[in-house]
Amino acid sequence: MKELWCYTGNRISVRFEYEWRDADNPGQWMRTHGNEHWEFDESGLMRIRDMSANDYPIKESERRYH
Repeated sequence: MKELWCYTGNRISVRFEYEWRDADNPGQWMRTHGNEHWEFDESGLMRIRDMSANDYPIKESERRYH
């Protein structure tokens, strides 16, 4: 899930949330949530990407995305 947080000029910020299974611990589901901020140059190419995220374990029954 990604949600647009804000944008202006050549910058955009989004909030995100992902769920995934831990390859080192099969059967353990994880959730990652955080924010990303992107800045683009005059050609539309990404110049700066700043991301902050947190991971934490969840039970399979707690999954929000399937």
